Amino acid sequence: MRTWRFSRTAARYCMLARTRESVVRSDRGAMRYDIAIPGAPAPRHDEISPALVYGCRNPIPRSPPMSSLAAPAGRILIALIFLLSGIDKIVHYAPTLGYMQKAGLPFPELLLIASAIIEIVAALAIMAGWKTRWAAALLFLWMIPVTWVFHNPGGGQEQMAHFMKNVAISGGLLLLFALGPGAFSVSRSS
Repeated sequence: MRTWRFSRTAARYCMLARTRESVVRSDRGAMRYDIAIPGAPAPRHDEISPALVYGCRNPIPRSPPMSSLAAPAGRILIALIFLLSGIDKIVHYAPTLGYMQKAGLPFPELLLIASAIIEIVAALAIMAGWKTRWAAALLFLWMIPVTWVFHNPGGGQEQMAHFMKNVAISGGLLLLFALGPGAFSVSRSS
């Protein structure tokens, strides 16, 4: 077996992770880690691999720069669908109103205006990262009747594709609701 030795940088990394599974020992100026597993015999110093030690709990450390860029990009991309749809409802008011009347909805003018406002305001909130969880929950709940009324999966292949698209978007909204806005947001807590 080989003895693995680690730098003080690796020691600081695992100490910052605040894991109880890592034990730091000083051995002639070098730092050595042993992972303590409850109920298991203590491993010898030569049985620990650098991958397990360096990541403490996760053998592959997360990349903070990539994580911080993915959250705002994801927010913008999912919100862009709703922003463009809301603007389209205003720009093409008459054809959209005719489509809603053909679907047999009560008060189509009121529903069209409310739909455009909900889409635009919630999309801008998600893009900015302001009240992201509330905006994602609102759009998720709004998508349920919209998907059911306008994209009946029994209406053919095209409607089934739109139905599945809306199901996937709903999944993304649920992730936003669960995880929050992430980096580069106006408010991180909502």
